[in-house]
Amino acid sequence: MDKIDLVMVTFNRKEFTQKCLKYLSDRTKTPLRIIVVDNNSDDGSQEMLFKMKQNGLIHHLILLEENYGIHMAKNYGLSLVRSEPYYIDTDNDLLCSSTEPDWVSRLVSLMERYPKFGAIACRPQVLVGTGGGQFKEEEVVKFGHVGGHLRIMNTKLVRKVGGWAKVWDAKRNSEDKWIAERIREAGLEVGYASDVRCWHMFGENWGYKDMPVKDHGHNEMWPPPEHWDRGQYKFDHYTWKEKDG
Repeated sequence: MDKIDLVMVTFNRKEFTQKCLKYLSDRTKTPLRIIVVDNNSDDGSQEMLFKMKQNGLIHHLILLEENYGIHMAKNYGLSLVRSEPYYIDTDNDLLCSSTEPDWVSRLVSLMERYPKFGAIACRPQVLVGTGGGQFKEEEVVKFGHVGGHLRIMNTKLVRKVGGWAKVWDAKRNSEDKWIAERIREAGLEVGYASDVRCWHMFGENWGYKDMPVKDHGHNEMWPPPEHWDRGQYKFDHYTWKEKDG
C-alpha cells in the first residue's frame, strides 16, 4: 500500500481540527492522503483548512455551502477515497499516539491478522458508558459499534454496504452506530485495538450549536470523569506520559 486515505469531517472547533491535523503530520510515518470535508464552518476553520491545503498537508478539501450533517459529509469523503484494501475514518478531535511502528501500520497489521473485522478503531483514553474492563489480553476487542477514533475500515466493504445514511440532517449523531450495524449485517465485526492508543479531546457539543449536551444520547454519562480539559495539561502527548504536578 503506497498511501492510505484518511477522511476527516469538520464543523467549527477550529482549535481541535488544527491540533488533530498537526498530530497526523508529526506522528504518522505511513504516507497518508488526507481528505477533509467541512460542513460549512463559520469560525474561521474554512480559511485555516484552505491554507493547509495550499501548504500540502491536506490533499483533498471539500467546503460545503451548508451543514449537511455528518452522514452526508462522510459520504462525500468516501467518494474521494482511492486506497485499498483500507482507509481511515476519523473525527476532528482525535490525537494519534507516537508508537513504533506508527499507529497506521499497527492498525493495518491488525486488519490483516483479524479478517473477521471490517473496522478497528484506536483505543481512546476513555469510552463513554464503559469502565474499560474489556481490554485485557485480546489484541482486538469486539464492540457493538466503535467511534471515529482513527478507525481503519475495509474500503470495499464500506462501499458495498452503501456507506452512511442518505439523510441531510445537521443534528443527526448516530453515524458510528449506523456504519457498524451495516458492517455486522454484512457478516463482519467491529472493535477497538487494545494497544493502539489515541487521545479523545471531546468537545462541549461536538459542534452542533442547537443541540444541548444532554441530547447527545449519552445523558448522565456525559462528560466522563476523564474527559479532555484544556485547562489541565497533565498529559504530555509527545512523550505519551503523564506530566508531574
